[in-house]
Amino acid sequence: MRPLFHESRRESLAAPPAPIRAWDVRDEKVLAQARSAKARGQLTEALLIRTAQRGEARLAAALLAVAADVPLAAVDHAAALRSAKGMVSLVWKAGFSMQAATPLQVLLARLPPDEVARPDAAGGFPFATEELRWQVEFLSRR
Repeated sequence: MRPLFHESRRESLAAPPAPIRAWDVRDEKVLAQARSAKARGQLTEALLIRTAQRGEARLAAALLAVAADVPLAAVDHAAALRSAKGMVSLVWKAGFSMQAATPLQVLLARLPPDEVARPDAAGGFPFATEELRWQVEFLSRR
């Protein structure tokens, strides 16, 4: 009977995986796209929502970072924490509405529907301005 894997394949499976890099060439590309959209006056809430709805997570993160004038790492930090407050705060800082916050909470922070922060009764942000500012500062410290 023939083995399923050649010996060299078995050895490569036993080797530890390469470390994950925090910065990637793709990040530079999407940041360049986001900066270009901003320079052309096209970095709008509608663009951000369409990008999120298409599932383009890295571009959506870059668009949010550039619009909010925070490092991409701040958006990644909110996503890694799976923080509804963090994601909503970055949307607020970018000058967008809660309408943009919902798809970003789902796509980037991977929150299930019952954990997504919803607009207040007037359709605005459900958190106090002080709390939103604190979240942005906290996420940007890294």
